[in-house]
Amino acid sequence: MTINQHIGMQRLINQQIVGKNHHTAESVLRGMGAMQAQEYKQALWAIGTRMQSATITHIETAIAEAKIVRTWTQPRDDSFCASRRYPLDAQIVCFTHCHRSWTANESIGTHP
Repeated sequence: MTINQHIGMQRLINQQIVGKNHHTAESVLRGMGAMQAQEYKQALWAIGTRMQSATITHIETAIAEAKIVRTWTQPRDDSFCASRRYPLDAQIVCFTHCHRSWTANESIGTHP
C-alpha cells in the first residue's frame, strides 16, 4: 500500500465510512458528534453511509421519534445531532454565533 493509499484509507476510517459499526442513526451521530450538510437529502445520505443497513425511512423515523435532532446551526445548512447531546451542542453553537456577532460589531464600531 502506498502512502497515498494509506492516507486515503485512514481518512475513510476516521470519518467512520469504512468499518460501518453503527446500527442506528443515533449511534452514528453519537460517534460523529454531529453532522452537517447543505441539503436534507445529503444529510440523510451521510448518516446512512455510516450505518450497516439503512434506509431513508430508518433515519426519518429516528428524527420523528426524537432520537436524533435536526437543527439549523448555520444559514441554509441542515445539521443533525443525537438528541441526548443536543442541549450541549445548542449552547456551543449559540455561544459561537453570539461571539462572532459581537466581534463583528466591535470591529465596525457598533454593538447590539
